[in-house]
Amino acid sequence: MTEINIASGSASTARAENIPIDQIDVSKHELYESTEVLPLFARLRREAPVHYCANSAFGPYWSITKHEDIMRVDTDPVNFSSDIKNGGVSISDDAYRQIRGKVDFIVEDIGWRSLKNIANPMRVWRIQISGAARSVAPRTSRMTRRLAAILVADVAGFTSLVKADETDALERLGALRYEIIEPNITRHAGRLVRVTGDGFLAEFPSAVQAVACAIAIQAETEQVAAPLNDNVKMRLRVGVHAGEVMVEGEDLAGESVYIASRLESITVPGGISISRAVHDQVRDRINVCFDDKGEIPLKNIMRPIQVFGVSGAKQSKTTDAD
Repeated sequence: MTEINIASGSASTARAENIPIDQIDVSKHELYESTEVLPLFARLRREAPVHYCANSAFGPYWSITKHEDIMRVDTDPVNFSSDIKNGGVSISDDAYRQIRGKVDFIVEDIGWRSLKNIANPMRVWRIQISGAARSVAPRTSRMTRRLAAILVADVAGFTSLVKADETDALERLGALRYEIIEPNITRHAGRLVRVTGDGFLAEFPSAVQAVACAIAIQAETEQVAAPLNDNVKMRLRVGVHAGEVMVEGEDLAGESVYIASRLESITVPGGISISRAVHDQVRDRINVCFDDKGEIPLKNIMRPIQVFGVSGAKQSKTTDAD
């Protein structure tokens, strides 16, 4: 029989009583290597038998510590979803579009649902999780994945500007980058990922920040171009998409980057094109109008993408171009 150190137990009880109740996290594996966890459970049963932990290594979770509550959850799968036939994970339509083909799950379309405090109904999908479920995404030891909003832009007709006056074109491109593009990316909490000649790619924590940055950049660029003749104006085309990206070092890759690039390619000079994934995130948060272009096939993208033009931008074309 294992001997329990009474003094150590008293110290554990004292520590458990001094932790703010909302900071108790019983998911820490090291707690179970001794009797350290027992006073924590005792306190939870006494003060918060149904307890919410907002921050843990596994994300937020609920814990239940009273026997009667545990039994109620365990014997009511319809309401508490412990049975796989009733349970699973619910995801938005945007999330479904991003994981489709990348995970080996059974996914059920449960239709459009009105959600509390959300203005518009959302299409919802349910993933049935089982022990056999597995990711079919390619694995790599060097690359990681994360969600990001991607902004891609280039100067329309830059080759013609260089042919007309190379020195002037390069000087104005430098001014565009250092006086307009980079300051606005920084102002909107973005990161300049790469510069490719007359184009650039930037990432942002949110679609709202990416679109706000695109609007600001276009407004300032168009203001500079306004007094010039049409044949020497330096104007940008901008595409914005949000989704999962592959990260290797400081660089980004993956389908979301390609989609943003193709959106830029169908945008006319001075315009901004965004995907549906971006539109759904910004439509109630940025005070502009959006022009639904419908679903447009994009080069090297498996499925058509629903495209929206941002107000103030001219019409996007309906075919892809290099």
